[in-house]
Amino acid sequence: MHETADASGVCVSRGFLSQPGGCAQCSISSGWPSLWQARASAAPGAHADRRRGISRSPVMRTLRLAVAILAFVPRPAPAADPKPGDEGTPEYQKASELIRDLGHARFAVREAAGRRLLEMGGAAVPALRAGTGSKDAEVRARCMALIPQARVVEWTRRGDAYRADTDGKHKHDLPLLADWERLTGPPDAGSRALFADVLRVEGDFLEAVAADRRRTCARCAARCQAVLERVQGPKGQFPAEPTELVALLFVDAMDPVWLGLPSPPMPAELLRNPALADALGAPVTGPAIGRLLAKWVVAHPEIDPRPRVEFADLARRKPFREAAPALIELANDANTRYPVLRVLAIEALGAVGGREAAAALEELVTDEDNLFGRARAIRRLGDQALGASLILHGKKPRDFGLRAVDTLMSRPLGAEYIPVTIYEFATAEARDEALLRWQNEVAGKDGDKK
Repeated sequence: MHETADASGVCVSRGFLSQPGGCAQCSISSGWPSLWQARASAAPGAHADRRRGISRSPVMRTLRLAVAILAFVPRPAPAADPKPGDEGTPEYQKASELIRDLGHARFAVREAAGRRLLEMGGAAVPALRAGTGSKDAEVRARCMALIPQARVVEWTRRGDAYRADTDGKHKHDLPLLADWERLTGPPDAGSRALFADVLRVEGDFLEAVAADRRRTCARCAARCQAVLERVQGPKGQFPAEPTELVALLFVDAMDPVWLGLPSPPMPAELLRNPALADALGAPVTGPAIGRLLAKWVVAHPEIDPRPRVEFADLARRKPFREAAPALIELANDANTRYPVLRVLAIEALGAVGGREAAAALEELVTDEDNLFGRARAIRRLGDQALGASLILHGKKPRDFGLRAVDTLMSRPLGAEYIPVTIYEFATAEARDEALLRWQNEVAGKDGDKK
């Protein structure tokens, strides 16, 4: 038999909280108010909440809220494994030992240590950076000289691995690679080789852009200004490093530089550099550059016509087939305020050739828009298309009665001029005769020059 509850309201035999007037298990009377009585006086529904496992205690509510909040807090990512060369790794230890030899008394030992550090590539860079704080002046100087060289070795290795992966079976941790393949199309031998070359020269620049995409535009503008100041000569630009130009135009296509008007047209001025025209002619990498430029020109806002003018001017000086779609759009832009843009695009289409260009020029031949207003109605846009179409098909415009007039047209928003060739007819009758002959001999033919 159970014993009675004590004065605390707890059954002395089993330790249960007692009900009002007795034990919770044996109903033995107790003369003291119990904890049960206190709970019984709680708000209505409290017992039902307890049966469902719910507590209305402020402490419990706080705990439940904390648990709910913690459920949505992202767990900290596990610590990344150290990269080869990081402090504490075997590569770092090896590089540190070689760096000590950079201060050796024998010149041959110092040179050998430098060569072995370069062979390590990027894995030697952290230790080399630490070595720039050495007390030995020789060690400091050699470390500072070796850092950029080691970086080039590292970028060359990684770029060559991407170049060699012709089947795309491997993943490559390269900065901005996804953007590169988006802008240059599915990887082929040319685009892989070009990106590997860009990495070798501009790997650090691409890595810096990838690390802070918000500063892409500002970083690109500053670099373009530095390049233009370096290559600008009294009569034009000196040839720049082609991969440097490609890297800047690639980054600009991601986030076009727009400094407002009338700011310098950076980096559109890079298209005037002779090295870029030469690079477009490279048999392996040239087509990839052409695809990149075709994406670059359409990425720029229409409010600034200068990138489009420079693109069309480049395409007529160094024709590349990848330019055709963008040139067709520019040639058909009847709303532009700059006739020079359409004239350049039409001339470039005649130089580029191909079926697309031929078909676009045929549609423009009948365009009666005047290039210089009513006073010079004799010079129609359609006449320029006719001349370009004839050139595209290997014909001579003068054999069809067209007169070629060399003139200058102003670049948009600037004081410079572009030399262009304008075609015109002496009379309206001469135009009608030329159009009839063109219709019989040229219209509808393919776009390959004869």
